[in-house]
Amino acid sequence: MTRLVHRARVFAALSAAERAQVFEAGSLIIGLGLRLRASGFRAAQAWGQARAGRRATTPADSRLISRQVVHAVDRAARALPGSPNCLVRSLTVWTMLAARGVASDLRFGARRQAGQTEAHAWVEVDGRVINDSPDVGERFPVLEPMTA
Repeated sequence: MTRLVHRARVFAALSAAERAQVFEAGSLIIGLGLRLRASGFRAAQAWGQARAGRRATTPADSRLISRQVVHAVDRAARALPGSPNCLVRSLTVWTMLAARGVASDLRFGARRQAGQTEAHAWVEVDGRVINDSPDVGERFPVLEPMTA
């Protein structure tokens, strides 16, 4: 079985709500990635925020919604050609959470290693890393938080 057929079967096995979230995530990954390349971070962030309506959630909902969103973004990123970088993925998670009324922080970190500067982006909800390993802030000290 080819990879494409396998992916199509996995996608078809998802519930309608899960398929909609994966489709939304894929569309945002593409849109945000294009905006980042064409106009830079602030324009991409504004474009994402324009798509995010506000809805109130409870703390219990925030955890469930966060897991669902991260899962949808991961699935979409694996299905798309190329590999969206951490900034595109994190900006997508951040945008989708804002659209669901979940407050989150888009974090940026950097480090020098072997003479090279490395940067990384991730998302936190209630101080918890949701789309990376819990120790990411230790490996990439935070530069500037972006709150939604």
